[in-house]
Amino acid sequence: MKVMKKIGVVIVVLLVVVVLALGAGVLYADSIAKTGIEKGSTYALGVPTTLGGADVGIMSGTFSMQGLSVQNPPGYKDPAFFELGKGGVEVGLGTLTKDVVEIPKLELSGIRINLERNSKGANYQTIMDNLKKLQGAESKPSAESGGKKFIVRQIVIQDVKVKADLIGFPGGVSEVTVPIHEIRLSNVGTAEGGVSMGTLAGDIVKAVMASAAAEGGGIIPGDLLTDLKGGLAQLPGLDKLGIESVGKVGDAAKSAVEGLGGAVKDAGEELKKGAEDVVKGVGEGLKGLLPGKK
Repeated sequence: MKVMKKIGVVIVVLLVVVVLALGAGVLYADSIAKTGIEKGSTYALGVPTTLGGADVGIMSGTFSMQGLSVQNPPGYKDPAFFELGKGGVEVGLGTLTKDVVEIPKLELSGIRINLERNSKGANYQTIMDNLKKLQGAESKPSAESGGKKFIVRQIVIQDVKVKADLIGFPGGVSEVTVPIHEIRLSNVGTAEGGVSMGTLAGDIVKAVMASAAAEGGGIIPGDLLTDLKGGLAQLPGLDKLGIESVGKVGDAAKSAVEGLGGAVKDAGEELKKGAEDVVKGVGEGLKGLLPGKK
């Protein structure tokens, strides 16, 4: 009887521990998710990133976040390079326990991005340089090693405004804004068998910049636009994101990546080759939407 009583006590203690652990997981889930996004984004982009708040629905399989802010590199006018109003996702509870989390649809809205070039250089070039380093370090141990990976079947980004600022632009007008109604990405992480949180954040930033470059003709000053397109053409993996952008309500969706095809015709041969690599494999049916493509 004494043995049975001891076993009963042990079982009760274990149950209490499990309940407390589950309670702690629910209590700190929001904080854990917030910290993970901040660290992953900071690692990928190379500049401090903060998140206003995260809400994890443990039982419902939902997640929402708001107030994401990616700081500008030092030496630029705006305090933020990239800002996100809110985002949300719904995913099956079972997949959250797996090493690779598959998300059917991620929705983001209220994105603001500030592109600036001055005598010291371009803020977007600093961000792109960090993204290139991230791509080169994928096979090496990193701060993100051992974390969960993600596959996102569809990312829908709405209400995007890209501000471009070219200090000293002739004529006195140096600041313009490119509005983008919607950006869509398809099967993010599929080719890699899942991507880290940092890589996912980087892919979203790349997609917004690529869409701005595709939609910015006639709005963004030509010098800055050529420079931006040239940098994007050297970023690996853009063609895997399935990026489509809609400049304003009613426009047909068009491939933002293919819009980089003629980006660097006046630049060096290395940039030309990069642009050709980016657009390789894009469907022939979209060529008629782009200037100079027949």
